Amino acid sequence: VSVEFVVKLPAGVKVDASTVNGSVDVDGATSDVVAHTVNGSVDARSTGGAVSARTTNGDVRVSAAKLDVDHSEFITTNGSVTVALPASIDADVDMRTVNGSLTSDFPLTIEGSFNPRRLHATLGKGGATLRLTTVNGSIRLRKLS
Repeated sequence: VSVEFVVKLPAGVKVDASTVNGSVDVDGATSDVVAHTVNGSVDARSTGGAVSARTTNGDVRVSAAKLDVDHSEFITTNGSVTVALPASIDADVDMRTVNGSLTSDFPLTIEGSFNPRRLHATLGKGGATLRLTTVNGSIRLRKLS
């Protein structure tokens, strides 16, 4: 048995969507988004707010207009993490993987020693913490076009 819920909300409403077994897909949000699942991928896009996304077994794909004031987290255990942000974003970036690679479209200022699977860096002027984490998968930080 499979169930798919489609929920339409007015502009500017915060979205908090979660499940245990299945994917979460949020599209067209104009405010903050929180999207979580355990077994499935998370796809979340907001043109006006920050996004937080987490799963255990699946990919995390996010497009956000801004970051949360304090910190934004994009986490999975078994899957890749891809986050697209505006070119003008400022953040303190923490990217970690065990079995995968780290890539960024943004110029990053690296602090400390360089490790191809763990990176702490400054994006732009620095600011809110941007945490991208996986165990088995790659991490990609992209510029929104």
